[in-house]
Amino acid sequence: MTKTFSSAARGGRPTKLTPQRADHIVKVARAGLTVRLTAHYAGVSERTYMTWMARGRAAAEARESGEPAYPADTPYVRLYERVSEARAHLALKALLQLEKRADEGDTRAIIWKLDRLYRDDYGQQGIGLRDPWNEDDAEEYTVAPDLQALAERLQRNLLAVQYPPEDE
Repeated sequence: MTKTFSSAARGGRPTKLTPQRADHIVKVARAGLTVRLTAHYAGVSERTYMTWMARGRAAAEARESGEPAYPADTPYVRLYERVSEARAHLALKALLQLEKRADEGDTRAIIWKLDRLYRDDYGQQGIGLRDPWNEDDAEEYTVAPDLQALAERLQRNLLAVQYPPEDE
């Protein structure tokens, strides 16, 4: 059974999570504030904000798996869902702007997107974002690949392969 955060089971003082505070949190999440700044803006500690989000996520997951819904968890579930939706909307908006820049021929936007979305295939493997069309960076692409990083990735992949037991 999943651990619940129901205040009915815990007792204690009333929550600081009011509908107005939740609206403020969603507003700044939509703008892209960090967790620390979101908590500060909402007038609560970072720990309190993270507890609210964890409680909402846990209750939402419990409900999805068929466990009973506790009415005291509803504001936290709603906050979690609204903040998750706001962050997803922000990410989509940023990617669409990036896509527009890439369509306009901005090679840095193209490289950034490939590096972040398809890191295993196109990423710089920890050496940072570089523009191969920039004359200052072009020489970086003519040198030998980072053999140490390649060996480490190969080792991880080989260890991940499950071989069937050999017949004796």
